[in-house]
Amino acid sequence: MPDSQGQYVEDTPAEETTHHHNQQNIKNNKDDATVEKAPPSYTISDFNNDNNADNDKDDALSKSSSSSWWASLWKRSPPPPTTPVCPQRQTSSFFSRWTYAYMNPMVARGARRNLVPEEFPLVERDDEADMLSSRLLEEWDKEVAKYGRHAKLWRVSLKVFGFRFALAGLAYFTEGLVQIAQGFLLGEFLKWFQDPDGTDRAGYLYAMGLAFLTFSYATLHHVEFFLSMRLGMQMRVGFIAAVYRKCLRLSVGSTGSTGLIVNLVSNDVQRFEDAAPFAHFAWIAPVELILVTYFLYVQISWAAFAAIGSLLAVIPMQMLIARQFAKLRTKLVAFRDERIKSLSDMLAGIMVVKLYAWEIPFVHRINALRDRETAYIKSASILRALNEALYFASSGLTSMFGFLTFYLIGGVLTPARTFTCLTYLANVRLAVTNFFPKALQFGSESWVSMKRIEEFLLLPEIEQIRRLGGDLKHKEDPIDAESDTMVVMKHGTFSWGGTETGLGDKYQIKNKTANTAKPAAGAGAQDPTTTTTPGAEDQPVTVVAGHDEVPISISKRVLHDITLSIRRGQVLGVCGPVGSGKSSLLLSILGELVPSSPETSLTLHPHLHTIAYTSQMPWILPGTIKDNILFGRAYDRKRFEWVVSVCAMTRDASRWTKGLDTLVGERGVTLSGGQKARVALARAVYSDSPLVLLDDPLSAVDTKVGRQLFSECIRGALKDRAVVLVTHQLQFVRECDQVLVLEGGRCSGVGKYEDVMNGETEFCKVLREYWRRPGGLEGGVEDEAESDQEDVVEEDADKVADEDESTANDASTSKEMTKETMTTGSISLRTYYDYLTAGTPKALTLTVLPVMLIMGQALSDVANWWLAYWSQKPEDEKRRDYYPHVFVGLVMATVVVSLSRAELFFWVSWKSGVSLFRQMCGKVFLSPMWFFWREPHGRILNRFSKDINLVDEMLPMTFFDFIQCAFMVLGTVIISVCIIPYILVLVPFIIAGFLFFRHRYIQTSRQIKRIEAITRSPVYSFVPATLEGLSIVRAFGSEQRFTKIFVDLQNDNTRMFFAFLSCARWLGFRLDYGSAVFMTILSFGCVGLRGSLGLKAGIVGLLLSYAIQLTGTLQWCVRQSAEVENLMVSVERVMEYTELEEEESHDDIGRYQHRETSQPLSPKWPETGHISLQGMSLTYPFTDTRVLKDLQLTIPPGTKVGIVGRTGAGKSSFLQALFRLVPYHPPNSLLIDSIPTDTVPLRDLRGRMSIIPQEPFCFKGTVRFNIDPSESYTDTDIYRALEVVDLKSRLGTSGLETDVAENGSNFSVGERQLMCLARAILRSSTIIVMDEATSSVDLKTDSMIQTAIRGENGMFKDATVLTIAHRLNTVIDYDMIVVMEDGRIVEWGSAWELLRKPLDSDDVLNTDTLTTTPGTTLTTTTNTTTATATNTTDDAPASNQPHQRAWFKSMVSEMGQEAQKVLYDLAWSKELQTRRRTHQPQQHQQNEILNVDETEKLDVLRQVGLLF
Repeated sequence: MPDSQGQYVEDTPAEETTHHHNQQNIKNNKDDATVEKAPPSYTISDFNNDNNADNDKDDALSKSSSSSWWASLWKRSPPPPTTPVCPQRQTSSFFSRWTYAYMNPMVARGARRNLVPEEFPLVERDDEADMLSSRLLEEWDKEVAKYGRHAKLWRVSLKVFGFRFALAGLAYFTEGLVQIAQGFLLGEFLKWFQDPDGTDRAGYLYAMGLAFLTFSYATLHHVEFFLSMRLGMQMRVGFIAAVYRKCLRLSVGSTGSTGLIVNLVSNDVQRFEDAAPFAHFAWIAPVELILVTYFLYVQISWAAFAAIGSLLAVIPMQMLIARQFAKLRTKLVAFRDERIKSLSDMLAGIMVVKLYAWEIPFVHRINALRDRETAYIKSASILRALNEALYFASSGLTSMFGFLTFYLIGGVLTPARTFTCLTYLANVRLAVTNFFPKALQFGSESWVSMKRIEEFLLLPEIEQIRRLGGDLKHKEDPIDAESDTMVVMKHGTFSWGGTETGLGDKYQIKNKTANTAKPAAGAGAQDPTTTTTPGAEDQPVTVVAGHDEVPISISKRVLHDITLSIRRGQVLGVCGPVGSGKSSLLLSILGELVPSSPETSLTLHPHLHTIAYTSQMPWILPGTIKDNILFGRAYDRKRFEWVVSVCAMTRDASRWTKGLDTLVGERGVTLSGGQKARVALARAVYSDSPLVLLDDPLSAVDTKVGRQLFSECIRGALKDRAVVLVTHQLQFVRECDQVLVLEGGRCSGVGKYEDVMNGETEFCKVLREYWRRPGGLEGGVEDEAESDQEDVVEEDADKVADEDESTANDASTSKEMTKETMTTGSISLRTYYDYLTAGTPKALTLTVLPVMLIMGQALSDVANWWLAYWSQKPEDEKRRDYYPHVFVGLVMATVVVSLSRAELFFWVSWKSGVSLFRQMCGKVFLSPMWFFWREPHGRILNRFSKDINLVDEMLPMTFFDFIQCAFMVLGTVIISVCIIPYILVLVPFIIAGFLFFRHRYIQTSRQIKRIEAITRSPVYSFVPATLEGLSIVRAFGSEQRFTKIFVDLQNDNTRMFFAFLSCARWLGFRLDYGSAVFMTILSFGCVGLRGSLGLKAGIVGLLLSYAIQLTGTLQWCVRQSAEVENLMVSVERVMEYTELEEEESHDDIGRYQHRETSQPLSPKWPETGHISLQGMSLTYPFTDTRVLKDLQLTIPPGTKVGIVGRTGAGKSSFLQALFRLVPYHPPNSLLIDSIPTDTVPLRDLRGRMSIIPQEPFCFKGTVRFNIDPSESYTDTDIYRALEVVDLKSRLGTSGLETDVAENGSNFSVGERQLMCLARAILRSSTIIVMDEATSSVDLKTDSMIQTAIRGENGMFKDATVLTIAHRLNTVIDYDMIVVMEDGRIVEWGSAWELLRKPLDSDDVLNTDTLTTTPGTTLTTTTNTTTATATNTTDDAPASNQPHQRAWFKSMVSEMGQEAQKVLYDLAWSKELQTRRRTHQPQQHQQNEILNVDETEKLDVLRQVGLLF
């Protein structure tokens, strides 16, 4: 930023820093690339959208002016097939390095065509993430060893970066001396003008000296900023890599919030880069102040102290502003963390939000969090405006105090004295009012960030906890190396541990409750125990660190006195009720939990270096399925194919477009729940670890696949390994070699199944009950929680995937399901207009604001002109009071207007940011569900975090800076032309030259920035991805591999950012040298035209002071204009989301209004729960394939319906049609209580039905918020629902205000499932939908849910219940069974009715060949209970008698005979019950009916060979 007295002020280096400013780009738009010894192989397709748009635009431009050289100059060409790498700085000559000529090839290419990542030079050695982080961590370890908990990160930073910091400081100090010399020489030059007898030779020598100093200043300025900006980049890179490497060494209990750690690497480390260019002014400003005071005293005597005193009076105000900035920053970070974490949580659970019609309360919650954040942003904006205004007006204030005091003590102003003092004051004002406060502001923010990182680095590491376990255990013999025993645990008592002062305690919002929540433990921690033992004292323990001790507090004991032994070749089944500590047991074996008893002993086999571990929530990394299975291990084709086969993935692989090389999205979004579970299981099987820990991998698959996995994989492929299997499915538990029963974190029994079931505990009774049941009863259709949109999403993924995608082991990045829109070309004026008028009246923005901006600069220029006019008057005339009075009036007017315009501009910008966020939030949450299927979570979150933060903070400051610079440049040109009219001849050439450089810079820097943003995404995305699977990474021993992947990603981003930094210096150096040439021409011109134009010293002083100002101001104005345009991209991206298509279109609203006029919707609708399908079909957006086809079905009120079918049959699609997540067709083909659902507002439709999803999701907040976010029910109602599902007693003293962590990670999966059940109970809906909701709960909870559905006194006894089930025994006694296949309803009726159908040999289904033959169409009719297959053609009617298939009966026939007999008995009992209720025969007829019924049953059993 320039001042008004001829000095260039390098304001916040937004060009280099703002594109990284604030928050991660949590988006996941990544490429398969890992930097090895050469640049990564990005594909051209990554940038095709950008290229095509640019080419189209530029082609149009060239066609419109094809006859001119201008068209050929700007026309761009596509990149060549192979591009040589641009020169590297460290291999260039000294001259090329410091003139930035090594950037010439890249700038030339960027101006002609689109750049590709392959042509960027390699990262330089000094900038490598591995080297920088290694040095930091080495020095940090020494610091901790020496000082323990009192280790200070600033000392470590000084040791690592101190030399580079000192070198930059030397350049800054030299530049300051040059500026002071510039002022001195200007004074001597003006004295020559005042002397009529001065020779031309002396004048030319003075002009030559000024030119030399100007060129020196231009050179030093870019040297110092290059050194400091590179230092800031190195600090950012080093600390990001150090934080990541620390993450890999953290204990699970210490990781805290994922969002908080992401904020450290994306936001906090950015503070160092922001502070680096200004940090030196914390000491340079006082030094310059002393020097300038001396030189001012020489010129104006004691008046110098008045001028300097006015500046010193500003310093306390600046310090106050800095302190307020630090306070606001601390609070703002906390509220921003809270908002982003809540948003991330809600976006991850957007399906639940949609299904429950909770969009409005969630939008209100986000807006409430945003309001708290914007309150601090508003205060910060006021302070920024005050800071900008003080800087701008301080020039006039200091000159006013100095010259007015000099006038009062009898001094006489001369042009030499006046403009020499103005130059001195400009230098010291620059340091004191601009750079010094920025040094304090950014320094204080950096200090806060450094303390946050320091707290993080002091967190206890996993090795410390493991050493702690080694110190506590008994001195007993280790396991023999030849022994089959893998694990021995004795008296195992473990707790979730953390530091006494956890990360963020001082810097985060705290919402303390009596119920302590477990820290989020990533994928590995899904089952914290919520039951404590009365009287158990939590005993803190310590870990020795150097000369001090790191305390580890024990938040809650989750395991108590567990003793077990695990041997090779043995399968240990772990079972127990929900929240009993099963997952915690696995984590304790992995060493993730803190031993909390001196009696605890945990001994592992000496050769057990890695452990194969699958978490309860499968952890899938972005990449290919193959990469997820290999997980860094060498590819062995035979072994790999064998693993795929035993993990039941062969059929899935044949369905995927690219087989096992198919890309999966973020968190495996393109895979179903069962597929993710099997991929994770295959990863464990493919490894060669002798110990395998499986956390409930069978709950997400159907029973048949589960049986196959248990028999062929767990009992087959893993037969020679030690296996610990956690599961709720007791049919597998009783086949394990050993069984461990956990209840309340304690062992209720260990041994054979028949031994442990004889215990006296509640769960042992469940085991005994299950023992009496026939085996195989849970058998069912081969199904899992399929995602019917899978093929749709996968199709989009393949569109953006490489044709030759890498199948290397290190697949750390992948492409998104859809390409993110890349902004191309210039930002339209309409975007600027929409931004500035988004939150304020147009009249204010378009009239008052421009007038205020112009007036501020005009008053400043007039005040300077008046000073020159005054100084060149005769000596007796100068003493008139008229001159100082006018000068004071002009200065005070400048102060008032500058303050008013700054506050007005920042207020307008703040209102725009507030308004745009609210519009975007409302539009996103009201978008259709397909939008979230196509747009990854991270990409959406990026708009709410990084883009909004740039709009809130950096855009207003940069925009205001650019406007001030533009007016200063304009004022300089006008003054120059008015004084020396001949300059007008040079102005067009100078402008053309600057425009040429500006065009080349903008074209190149914009591309570099976009490529840098793409390479930055994997860096920020990889951190949360690793944290989610931290336990898995450590178990597999993959820490070094993940570190290398991250370092390569960071280096890849660093080389892009270094090119961006160099490009900015390339432009600045050339523009400043051009300005220096202009200054030289003016200096020599003033000497040469002295006589002909009659130039006076005062006017020459004004001209040269503004010419000196141009050196720096013009190039900064050009760069700031480009930066404003770049920042406006964030505005454009936000506005893009404010125009999203809403889920309810205008046509939908028209149908609602039309229906309301004829058939108003009752407040109690649906009253009966009657559902009717009348030829309903469904097609997913952006595809032409129907996934549901002409469904015809009537479901009477209160009917309990079980929906079965194989993977991809359309069951989940049917539910999405029911809730209108995807619009069905034709209109009016789905009716509830005789009202078409497409004529019912979505909020009414979804809000009056209830769903219990398969994957339960809970949101960050409280239990009350998760049960009733709209606050529609009383506490009594909510407690009653929680009591029914046995959750009330688990909440503790906080009750409904008990904290729920992100994704409910402080509750087990089963407890989250119960919370979903409580939601349904609270609503008392007449339609209940269950998407296999009992797959993750124990038998007791399962029984509770089934009783609620079937029981005579159950909560859902009168409701219509639709259940998607793949365990036939859960729906066999439902009123109706619906069988789906290939998107059609192929069979429906009561279970007994379907089992009575004759079973032919062709009806025994082959799961590998179950497809419809060409020319065959499955059709349904409304008057039959079966579907028929008829041979048809497109133009011929159906012919031949269709063959009726017994679909449901064939599924049952695949089960064991005992299980079939039980299912037939259950179906018969239900049928008999139905007949009695339906016919209600007289008493004397009942015996006859019963006899007939019994005969019917025996006949059916005899037909299927089940009559024993």
